[in-house]
Amino acid sequence: MDEEHPLVEVVNQAEAMDTDVPAIQELHPSVQPQDEMKGAITSTTASESHERKGSYTWRIPHFLSYNKDKLYSECFEIGTYIWRLLTFPKGREGFLAIYLDAPEASSTPSNLSPSAAFKLIIVNQVDPTKSFIKETSHTFDARETDWGFTNFISMAELTTPNSPYVNPSDGTVELRVEIQVQPDPRYAYDSRKETGFVGLKNQGATCYMNSLVQYLFMLPYFRKAVYHMPTSDSDDPKRNMPLALQRLFFKLQYSKTSVSTKDLTASFGWSTYDAFLQHDAHELNRVLCEKLEDKMKGTKVERTNQELFEGQILNYLKCLHVDYTSERKESYMDLQLNVRGCKDVYESFYKYIEEEMMDGANQYNAEGHGLQDAKKGVLFDSFPPVLQLHLKRFEYDFQRDVSTKVNDRYEFYEELDLDVDNGRFLSPKADRSVRNLYKLFAVLVHQGNSGGGHYYAYMRPDGKTWYKFDDERVTLEDGKAAMEGQFGGEEDVPGMGFQHLRRAAPSNAYMLVYVRVSDWDRVFCPVGKEDLNVHLLRRLEQELAEKEKKQKEKMEAHMYITVKVATDLDIQKQLDSGTRAFDLVDHDLLAPEKSFLRLRKHTNFSEVKRLMAERTGVPPEKQRYWAWGPRPNNTLRAVRTLTPEEETSKLLDLKELRDMSNTTKHVSMDIRLYLELPGVLGKIEPDKPLYDRTEKDLLIFLKAYFPEQETMRYLGRKHVHMGTTVQHLLENLQKKFKMLGFGPQDEGPLEAWEEVKWSPTVVVELCAPGDELGIRHYDSYIDGDIFIVQRSLDKSEAETLKRPNVSSYFEYIRNRRLVNFRQLSDPKEEGFTLELWQDFPYSEVTLALARKLGLQPPEEGAARIRLTTYNIYVHGPQRHPIKLHEHSRLNTMLPTQSTGNLQRLPGGVAATDILYYEVLDMPLEQLEQLKTFKVYFHKETTEQASEHTVRVQREGTVADVLEQLAQQLGPAAQQRVLRLMEVHSSKLYKILEPSDPIANLDGTYWRLRAEFVPQDELSLQEGERLLHCYHISKKTLGTGADGTAQQPADQYQQGVGVEQGGHQVAAQHYLFGDPFVLKIGAAETLGSLKQRIKSKLRVNEEEFGQWRFWIWSPRAGYEMLSNDEEDVAAKLPKEEGTGFTDTPFLGMEHRDDKPFKQRQSQYPSPYQRPIKINS
Repeated sequence: MDEEHPLVEVVNQAEAMDTDVPAIQELHPSVQPQDEMKGAITSTTASESHERKGSYTWRIPHFLSYNKDKLYSECFEIGTYIWRLLTFPKGREGFLAIYLDAPEASSTPSNLSPSAAFKLIIVNQVDPTKSFIKETSHTFDARETDWGFTNFISMAELTTPNSPYVNPSDGTVELRVEIQVQPDPRYAYDSRKETGFVGLKNQGATCYMNSLVQYLFMLPYFRKAVYHMPTSDSDDPKRNMPLALQRLFFKLQYSKTSVSTKDLTASFGWSTYDAFLQHDAHELNRVLCEKLEDKMKGTKVERTNQELFEGQILNYLKCLHVDYTSERKESYMDLQLNVRGCKDVYESFYKYIEEEMMDGANQYNAEGHGLQDAKKGVLFDSFPPVLQLHLKRFEYDFQRDVSTKVNDRYEFYEELDLDVDNGRFLSPKADRSVRNLYKLFAVLVHQGNSGGGHYYAYMRPDGKTWYKFDDERVTLEDGKAAMEGQFGGEEDVPGMGFQHLRRAAPSNAYMLVYVRVSDWDRVFCPVGKEDLNVHLLRRLEQELAEKEKKQKEKMEAHMYITVKVATDLDIQKQLDSGTRAFDLVDHDLLAPEKSFLRLRKHTNFSEVKRLMAERTGVPPEKQRYWAWGPRPNNTLRAVRTLTPEEETSKLLDLKELRDMSNTTKHVSMDIRLYLELPGVLGKIEPDKPLYDRTEKDLLIFLKAYFPEQETMRYLGRKHVHMGTTVQHLLENLQKKFKMLGFGPQDEGPLEAWEEVKWSPTVVVELCAPGDELGIRHYDSYIDGDIFIVQRSLDKSEAETLKRPNVSSYFEYIRNRRLVNFRQLSDPKEEGFTLELWQDFPYSEVTLALARKLGLQPPEEGAARIRLTTYNIYVHGPQRHPIKLHEHSRLNTMLPTQSTGNLQRLPGGVAATDILYYEVLDMPLEQLEQLKTFKVYFHKETTEQASEHTVRVQREGTVADVLEQLAQQLGPAAQQRVLRLMEVHSSKLYKILEPSDPIANLDGTYWRLRAEFVPQDELSLQEGERLLHCYHISKKTLGTGADGTAQQPADQYQQGVGVEQGGHQVAAQHYLFGDPFVLKIGAAETLGSLKQRIKSKLRVNEEEFGQWRFWIWSPRAGYEMLSNDEEDVAAKLPKEEGTGFTDTPFLGMEHRDDKPFKQRQSQYPSPYQRPIKINS
């Protein structure tokens, strides 16, 4: 042979069959292989590696004599997949083309698509060692079901005399394929097999939760405590957080595949909406552990969190020149360490204990000693067994009103010795006998920027081997990736070629977890099934076994076809139960144990008949199968009987039946059939013969309608001759009038209606006596028509009935809607169900609801009902209620129903057919003419006392708002003067005048605060004015990865001034608490002002002694006030400011002991929410 045609050729650039050849979709070969063309198959399966090998040889006699364009081999199975070979005997452009085809790939889910490396071989029949070979690999899917070579070998090599590839005796050509099936690498990774661990599924944006939950699970001491929390067998995991966590931990420990967190988040009270909000892992850790601590109280695991995570710090303050010392101990569950300005974790600890000098204007007011120079700081009384270090990678930039990420390089180590420098971090009273040497256990990582990103974790449960937990995927990692790779700093920009550019590394450590070496064995204690309650263990093992069974079925789905067989009894059952009204049967709702057959694809159809004989008691020879599929009007009926060839075929060859059964765009491996059995009127009679059907017969189905009861019954199927009229059918049924349940025969004749279509509007037609069956709507006779018979009613009788005929009954069925009503104040409660019509207007819906609620009179009660629609994304109410004239009909308030099925859920209500209601104190129409505000009333000590909803006319004024509020506060309030203020982010923006119109008042952005005006402020004298007073803290501020501000650290830091909301504030300061106004008189001193503030806020003497005061004005800016004799009024400009940006204020600097909340942006995102666990 020529050198350009080697006998053995390895080619990686194979191709799909050319596009000019029709796509190979059919299962039946275009040329059915004859017996002498059948091949031989050999296969082996390596169960350990899941790599399956096999070969198939196809011998084609008289190959060069075929007149067909293409030939298929028979189907064969290798590695649980079905294959066949395809070749073109005439050649294509002078070459023989050979392809390997996976005919089932077009209907196989993408995660189960067969991926194979294979060799295509034309056998040298003289010397098999010189066979011509090409090999390639491919993943077979719906886009490319075949793969091979268009130019496999020149046809000249075959047609040349004495060609070694053609048997001279009979012209046989042998084609051979060797296949090695391998799992698709996109889906084949098995975390449990590769690492011994499994991951958690991400619900949308729950990676932050996954990394934290994995970390807590990997602490066996904590896991054991969770297992020992008391739960009962009747508890619902969606409502019981301890049970949900127990189940989750058990599955993480014993499941073979990744685990869902949906039950856990449901137990938190979260909706689907919450699952798509990214939060901060550190914040969740704090909230979750607090909740668990509450749940553990009173149990034997009560102090688990404290035993693992709790340490103590000593806050001290010592005066330098007098004998005065103040000490206070605090517990901590984690430590927040500075990253900015610190080289490594040790420098952060030194920064943490760094002393602050309080001198000059910042002197400490020591009780009994006055203002004194002092130093304050913090030391550690104890460290916990599990030390959680939260690295402050996120800071809040007040100037830009944004969160920023600190990507600075920050080093940490495998071991952390907190006894360094002769115990420099420890307080004098700390227990020095405890060796505070720690080993790094976990690194929680944030990848991204301050706007969002992704969380994952590195952990080494044995103290040696690192694993990466990234949602569902768990992989083995080296220490460099887990540690040095997460130091942060800069990295090279990839793909820049010769340009050496660097950028901040977006992936870096966000939380470090160290375990004390001396406590390692105690923390990593053995934990197993024996730690679970017996009832819970049994329940979880059953669930796990069921999950693994379903997973196995899912992974093997490509190997099977499900045959769903419906009989007359199934039709009758679904009609009687109300599951189906129009058409006949929903195959998906059949009882699986009676009607579903899950069989291997190469199973012969005769096995279906044998199995159904066991279930029905009817022998195979008395069974007649009908293909089930759509008709031109989109109804589903029995369309034809199976052919003798189909009843002797393998299931994989019945592609036409599968296509008929697959009425959606989704891939289906089902075959839906109707099984006709001996008997009449829906009764199975195995001893009777099956009706001897001829080509002139038609199959129809019969129902009966009873207008008095508004019910329908299935009468069964019937074979009639072509040309049979409706009159003939009714005469035949009239003879069985009483047997059909219509009553005495003298009650009148019957009439027949035909079911035509359900969507978009239901159509049933009254049949004329002369109409022929099976051809009323078609050009030729057709099987499967459905006729409904009922007693003919005269006009007077029909007028007494609500739905006197089939048409009115189906109109009712088509238009009714079963709606579940729930109180808006308690949206998770089941509520109750009402049957309504889809075209009910809003007023009819609320009237029906008012009658159900017993509101009297109903018409007036209905006018006070406001409805809110269901949000399918959050599985709860929409944020805004329905406006009175927003929806014209009920069907626009609910999701569209497009099928003929009735509601399937318990109680007959679809999951989305929910409306939430509230009963108002006034008619909705009147309410919508008013403007509604939330007003927060504050006491004279400035704390919030109550919250009120105030409604006033849209053309009203602030005075109207205050009048309504006074009425709600009671008679005493009506004797006092109220004022209304706009407050935002602990700043007072405006004191509203009573005459101000409310048209432009925005209660959704501003917090509307009301209070009584003190008597001394009712009438200000000359030289007196109102001074804005703000609470200010000087603590260092960090934020979480989602931009949510964190609790500040305990260190005070001096800084330069920056602008915050128009006011000059010292760097590292922030506003908190409730601002207020205070009258200041002419020449009033700081001392006088302080006494009035202390009295107003009721602050104790010791605490107030630590407060610092300063003033800000547009003229002088920031100025510290340190002398009680200073004239504060003199420091204020003569002209009062016109807005908050130039209004002077008094700053009261003191410790903020309450959890910090980030000040709202001017345009706050609706997706920024604090983490709440409502379990």
